Parts: sequence; structure tokens; C-alpha cells
Amino acid sequence: MTEFEYQVLKSVGFVIAFELIFAFANFFEHGDIDLPPHIEKGMASVFITPALHRRHHSCESELLNSNYGTIFSIWDRIFGSYAFMGSKDQIEIGLPDLSRDLGAIDVVMLPTRGRFLGR
Repeated sequence: MTEFEYQVLKSVGFVIAFELIFAFANFFEHGDIDLPPHIEKGMASVFITPALHRRHHSCESELLNSNYGTIFSIWDRIFGSYAFMGSKDQIEIGLPDLSRDLGAIDVVMLPTRGRFLGR
């Protein structure tokens, strides 16, 4: 095996490992999982927990614009978008000002209609 082939295979391996870790983190943070408060607080200091990310999906604009991270909460802390939220905190999730059920075409067309008011 040449050095080039080795580097390509190594790169492919890193990409696959990253995608697996990313997929697990994405499933975890979007899961409807309520962690015990002591675990939630400890994990949230390093990782994005389901409750932290749930805030990002809030209907309320002031809650919506926070906790963008996928794996590590440090990025939200660095960029000032971190806001703690525990599993016990309840919020309504969805898009602001959209209370009706949307069909697949409506969802695809939302960005073109200027209906997303979460800024």
C-alpha cells in the first residue's frame, strides 16, 4: 500500500467515525429524554443534552436563538448563545407564529414565503 492510499483510507476512516459520532449525538439531542437533574447539569457543562437542544426548537423567539451546538456546549458558551435548560423545564416546540398543521409542500416552501419569524 502506498503512502497516498494509506492517507486516503485513514481519511475515509476518520470521516466514517465522525459521521457515526455525529449521528449518535444528533439522535441523543433530539430524543425525548429527561435526565436526572444532577446528571443533566454535569453533562451540560461539556455536552449538548436533549433539554439544552430542546430550547433551540422553542416557539418563543427569545428561547429559540440559543443552544445551537450538536456535541459540545463549549461553542455556545464561546459565542454567547448558551442558555441552561433542564429536563424539568417545559416549553412548546415548533415555529413561531405557525399554529396550523403544515403539509410537506408547505414545509419546503416556508423559507420562500418569509414566514419564519424567529429572528
